[in-house]
Amino acid sequence: MLSDSAGYKLILELLTLFHVKYGDSFRIVEVPYTFRNRVYGESKLGAHELINYAMLVLKLSNYSVPKYLVSLVIGSIVGYLLFNVLSNMNPIVCNLISIELSLFTVITIYQLLMGIKLQLQYYAKYHLVKYVAVAVKLMLYMASTPVFIALMISGIIQLLMTLRIITISPTIIHVI
Repeated sequence: MLSDSAGYKLILELLTLFHVKYGDSFRIVEVPYTFRNRVYGESKLGAHELINYAMLVLKLSNYSVPKYLVSLVIGSIVGYLLFNVLSNMNPIVCNLISIELSLFTVITIYQLLMGIKLQLQYYAKYHLVKYVAVAVKLMLYMASTPVFIALMISGIIQLLMTLRIITISPTIIHVI
């Protein structure tokens, strides 16, 4: 069932629905197109449209922001507690151990909340996502980006990469 999407959002929605129905047997061919400068009118693409597009991506995905946030909070608490317990160790080793256990906790709890069979591939993919987000955050800090902006940018990158890299069976798609 289609929502009230139009334009490029309609294409995204159709592609998602066809993929859910036909799986990997559904193939798409890309036809190259060269964009030219606009002759008449102005683009309607602004912050509001980008937010609408992001919301549509979340709606069409099987990703649950509330369940992910619950997993993230619990995983962060576990990581923090472990870091404090191991605080007499080498700080680098202590950090690595607490981060790894935190990641393991986030992924496990998210899979349990989503009703997904625990799969090792999610751990490897989530590590990729998390470490890319951390690297972006560190680069932004080094470039003297304000902390709030660095956290927002790295958080958005992490969310978008999670949606793209960590896929869940289309049979459990739900609306946020």
